[in-house]
Parts: sequence; structure tokens; C-alpha cells
Amino acid sequence: MGVPSIRYNSFVGKIGVMNVLEDDYGLSVGIPAGQEEELLETIERVVKDREYKSTIQKRLEIMNESMVDVNQMVLDYLESKGYYKSNS
Repeated sequence: MGVPSIRYNSFVGKIGVMNVLEDDYGLSVGIPAGQEEELLETIERVVKDREYKSTIQKRLEIMNESMVDVNQMVLDYLESKGYYKSNS
């Protein structure tokens, strides 16, 4: 994910994954098309915030800790059924 993640388009609020990133974790900012002043204010705020990158890094860690590793879940399932044997 890019840091910062500022989206400016007509899809703001309509894409579930982006809504989760924005609303639940504060990892993205969505600004609807036509709100140029809000876009410029957001960019200015991010550029001036010296702690922005570390704040986003902490939020990203929180998100990653709360998510399920689907790949590992599938491998564990396959291994439990005898279809897969891990090398570890």
C-alpha cells in the first residue's frame, strides 16, 4: 500500500475494502471528485505531518495483526486432511 494513500475519485465510499482501510484503520483517505479544496487541504496536512509515516506504519501493524492469513489457513486445512505436508 502506498503511503500516503489519498484517493480522489467518484468511487469514494463505494468500495468495501477501501472503506475498511479508511474507516476501521485510518490507512487511506477518500475524497470525492469535485472536492478539490478538501483534496488540497488533505495533501497539505499530510505533507506537514512529520509523524505521518510512523503513524501509518503503526496502523498497518494493527491491521495486519487483526487479519486472518488466508494462505496459512488453507495450508493448515490441507495439512490436517493429509493433502499437504509442510517442510517445517
